[in-house]
Amino acid sequence: MGYYNTFVVRIWCDDTRELNKGYVQHIYTQEQRYFVDMDDLKDFIFTHLSPPSDDLKISNHTLDKYPPSENQGDIMQDG
Repeated sequence: MGYYNTFVVRIWCDDTRELNKGYVQHIYTQEQRYFVDMDDLKDFIFTHLSPPSDDLKISNHTLDKYPPSENQGDIMQDG
């Protein structure tokens, strides 16, 4: 069985489309961070991509109740 992570990402840009600042939150852990460059965003996301520990895994019952969308299903089956 696969797993997925959900993030909220907000990016503030100036008129020249340059990054002013950003915000990212990992939904499950509620951990959040502000960043000023995309490398910081990438680092934050990569720290949350490992499989969850056994006590954090989503049960099959939960997945039946909230099935993944068509695109998420493809991603989860690739792993």
